[in-house]
This record gives sequence, structure tokens and C-alpha cells, in this order.
Amino acid sequence: MSVREVPLVLPTESNPAAYGHAGRTRMVNCRAVAEGDGAKTNIQIHPVYGWADYLTLSAGQKVRALFSLDSNTLLSVCGRFLHRTDSAGTATVVGGIPTDGPVQMVRNRRLDAPQVLIVTDGRAYVYQAGTLTEVGDPDYAAAIGVTVFNGYGILPGPQGKWQISGLDDFTSFDALEFAYANSLPDEIVSAINLEGGIALLGERSVEFWSDSGGADFPFVRSGVREVGCAAGASVTRVGRAVMFIGHDRTVRLLTGYEPQKVSNPGLDRALDRADLSIVDAFSYEAEGHTFYQLSWGSDLGANSATWVFDVATGKWHERESYGYTRCRATCYAYHNGRHIVGDGTGRLYIMGRDYHDEAGQPLIVDVQPAPVDTFPNGGIVHQVDLDAVPGVGIDTASTERDQQPVVSLSYSDDGGRNFGRERTRGLGSDGEFRARVRWLACGQVNSVGRIWRFRADAAVARAFLRASMNVEKRET
Repeated sequence: MSVREVPLVLPTESNPAAYGHAGRTRMVNCRAVAEGDGAKTNIQIHPVYGWADYLTLSAGQKVRALFSLDSNTLLSVCGRFLHRTDSAGTATVVGGIPTDGPVQMVRNRRLDAPQVLIVTDGRAYVYQAGTLTEVGDPDYAAAIGVTVFNGYGILPGPQGKWQISGLDDFTSFDALEFAYANSLPDEIVSAINLEGGIALLGERSVEFWSDSGGADFPFVRSGVREVGCAAGASVTRVGRAVMFIGHDRTVRLLTGYEPQKVSNPGLDRALDRADLSIVDAFSYEAEGHTFYQLSWGSDLGANSATWVFDVATGKWHERESYGYTRCRATCYAYHNGRHIVGDGTGRLYIMGRDYHDEAGQPLIVDVQPAPVDTFPNGGIVHQVDLDAVPGVGIDTASTERDQQPVVSLSYSDDGGRNFGRERTRGLGSDGEFRARVRWLACGQVNSVGRIWRFRADAAVARAFLRASMNVEKRET
């Protein structure tokens, strides 16, 4: 008998192959973290940020947009109403916004009574000093979105036409202050500001315009790229760059004038069959990383999902809320030093490292390494070991699940189509730092290979460092 130790290389991103037999690496509700040369392992798997309840705006209604105006003003469009939440966490209804489509909000440079321009389904509203007013200027043309640059509101509309507002005045428009993004005959689907100008994203092109400082219409075209956008709601400022779903259903990272492809093959396949009529996207920064979170489809749709890109590492992971096929978060704002997200049920949450579930709902960490095979003859797995951070149980927790947390192991021998029963091992109660995570007698591996799956659902700190298996390879 020849038994050897085989590393189970933990994945660094989600990237399932076209066929399970070829590979099914997945990281759900967790991400790969580079801890540096001084750590036991350079790459470790940590859970994503969890949520704590903040407040309910309007039960059963989707939170469509969030915007932090100042320390005492968090604006939220929930259902068909604009809400204002103060620093004490008290929310009040400001006024009605009788639309159902995507919402975009920007502010101007005014220090005294700044204005927030809200655009949705062709209608525009201005929030200022606690009041909401619909834009009534007859020169305003129905816009499909909004961004802001150098004090001007930038509002794209149909047939490639876009206009600007008055300088630091979102209530004023001039019928002559417009231009056409017409380098290609496509419709504009979104506009966003960049360092040094704006980008107008069309169905088949991206046009770049800069502020020339002219006395009349100040913007001039400065560049064009023939890469379009398949979903205007996917366009998001990500640090100093912009990310969006390209016309070819790949994800693009726009730095300067170059929209580079950053989606991996697994995500490309998922987007190819995705329902892009419902898209939610936002970015946030945490622990020195910038993340782009992209969701599509309805909460329970078969083709709905959430993928998250870590700009620092260039890797993707997935996120799923308990009982859903995607993450419930629909929008985000950084407000008063806290990460705030809204969902499709009218609730706001605080997101952070110290929260290990989603406001009481399990946040299940699911890790699936690449298939391990003993091609062509198969073998017998005598033992699987997982190096996980021990002693993470919480003695004061209200549930046994959190007092005595476990990690489960299951496997699939048919390319991930079916997984067997889960076998659990303890991660250690509070202070039990010598807990060992080991499974014995794990059966025979056929020549096709085996996909292992580690899962942990307790609301405690969870981190996986490395894994291995002891396998006896058959000679014939």
C-alpha cells in the first residue's frame, strides 16, 4: 500500500468550468486574502462582511438608491418615496417619486444648501434643504441617467443627445446646452464622471468628453472606443476607474480610455445566460481593497447571481443570501463611517467585519477547490485535513450553532451535479485553540476525479488556511 499526502489547493476565486468534470472552483460568501510572507499561509480564505439591522424604510418595497449628502442626511429612494435618515437613525418621508425604474443621484458643489439631482425613468427631482421638487424647466429633456462634472449635471437622453444643467444649479437648463454622442449610431445607456472628464456609454461605444472651459457649451469630445454597454445599471465608479457589463456580456474595467476585460470564463458563461433586465451594482472600499458588486435577476430567479470583483487582487468571488440565489443587497452608501446597504424588502443594514451573518440569517461560507483526481486508476481517500482557525465559538451566543461551530465536508463524484451527505467537525468552542479538523474514511475516488466542498454557517469568525488528503492510489 502506497499512501501519499495530496494538497487540496484552496481556490483564489470563483471560476467554474463549462463542465463540472473539468473544474468547479467556487468561493461563495468568502474571498481570498493575501496575508503576506509572515503568515502561516500566504493566501487564506476569509468570510465576506456580514450585516446588522439598521432600520426599515417601507416594508416590502425595494430600496432603489442610497446617497450620503452629509453626516446628518442619508437619502434613500424606497419604493416610490424619497426618505431622509438623520444621524440618530430616524427616517422621514420627504416626498413622492412616482417611478419604478433605476434611480441615480448626484450633488453639486454648493456648500450652502447643496442640491441633489435625482433622475429616474425620464423624470428629474431636486432635493434641497429638506424639500423635494420636480424639475419644471421646459428646457429639461427626459433623461435616462445623470452624473456630475465640474458643477454641471450631465444628463443623457434618447438618440445620442445629452444636455447639461446650469453651473451648480440643477433647476436651470438651457435649450442650447446640449451635444450628441454620435460617433456610432447607438443609444446612450449611461453617463459617468472620470478623472478629467466624462464617459458616455452607448450600446456599442464609449465616448469621452472633457471640459474645455469655453464660455458657451464647455464640453468637447476627446476620444472614442468601440466597446458598448449591455446594462446601464451596471456602470459604477470603482475607485479611480469605472466598471460595467460590456456589449459582449463580459465585465470591463475602464482605466483611462481603455475598457479592459476582467471577467473570467466562469463569469462570462453566467452572464451569457443572465437576465440583464434587473441589474444592481455598486462599489465599496474596505481593508485597503476596492470591491465591485454585481447582481442580476430577481431574488429567487434560476439565472440570478451576485459576483464580486476585488480590484486589488483581480479575483472574483460570489455572494448569496440565505434562501436566495443572489445577494439581497441592491444599493450602497458610505455614511458616517459606516457601510450601509439596502435590500428588496425596504430595509437598511450596517455592513462590517464584526458581523458574521445577514441580520440573523445565516451567511454560509462555501468553498469548492478544483477537482482532485488519481487518473487513470482512481484511489482510496483515507483522510482529509482542513487547517481552519480554531476556538472561534462564542460561549455567550444564544444558539448551539454559534457556541459549538462546525465545518462540514461533502463531495461529488459526478462533476458537481450531486453532493453526498455532509459530515461535520467542530471548529472549537471559545478558547479551544487545539481543535483539529479531520475526516477519516472518505471513500474511493474514481478516475473522473472528486470535487470537495467545505461549508460553515455559524455566525462566528471563520477562516480556512489550507487543506490536504491522504490517498492510496490504485496501481491498476
